[in-house]
Amino acid sequence: MAAKAFIITAFLSIGCLLNAQASPDNLLHKSYAVQFFTIDSIYSHMNGQDSAYVFNETTALEKLADDNGDKQLKYALKLKEYSYLLRWWGKQLEKAKIENELPGLIKELEENKMPELQAQGLEIMADYYWRNPKTFSKGFELSLDAYNIYSRFTPGQFPQKYSYLYDLGLCYYRFKDYATALPIFLETKNTETKILRPTTADLLNTIGLCYRRSGVYDSAERYFLDAYSLSKHNKQKVWIGITGGNLGITYYLEKRYKEAIPLLEEDIETGLAHNKLNNNSAKSIAVLGDVYLELNDKKRA
Repeated sequence: MAAKAFIITAFLSIGCLLNAQASPDNLLHKSYAVQFFTIDSIYSHMNGQDSAYVFNETTALEKLADDNGDKQLKYALKLKEYSYLLRWWGKQLEKAKIENELPGLIKELEENKMPELQAQGLEIMADYYWRNPKTFSKGFELSLDAYNIYSRFTPGQFPQKYSYLYDLGLCYYRFKDYATALPIFLETKNTETKILRPTTADLLNTIGLCYRRSGVYDSAERYFLDAYSLSKHNKQKVWIGITGGNLGITYYLEKRYKEAIPLLEEDIETGLAHNKLNNNSAKSIAVLGDVYLELNDKKRA
């Protein structure tokens, strides 16, 4: 009873009982997926608190998990702590803590036959290495190790599957290996998720870019159009510009110049409206100039 009372006190201290999912009875000795979402909710409630407060609360919850014999929960909380540390990746202390401690924890998880947590730990470690161009190869290796584990689980068993798949696709995309990246992005698209990171428009746009950079313009057009229509429906102004601009660039490559013009102009206007021309808007400016040259409109070119 004393341990249960202490659990409730700890949850009250961080305001987690504002969310029914974050109650002790919905956390202890539950499935990996339930604990993942609950811990995520706990950290969301602590958003804005200083790191000392966050680590004190996390340590208290780890003790509660330990006192109640929930080894999976204790490890899950520890992994979330390392994920949180990545916010301060540039600080030497946090870098040393991740490098010196996390590999050992991942090994423990493997030995204790906790594959979901092992995959999560590998992905956190991969994320750490992806932040430094000098260690990209190590990040790549760890991302693949994580995939070989979480690919065996359904999204219901492993909630991050959608996001992790997308990140793996980006690993190949960064190195212009579009042929390998594309099927991973398509698998991401067909993966159910409650964690919409990236957004559907972002994912569809990325698939379109893979097709366009592979010279498959009709497929690129279809995905850009879907992303553009979705962005319009959701009134996402920035993504309306980005996806419309990419659709316009695709039309340009297909020599459909008149169809390209309004989309390119919309992308440029969106960038200017936000006082920031992103790479896509800047490319739209260059392509629009080429369009006018092709149409022999030298005044606008």
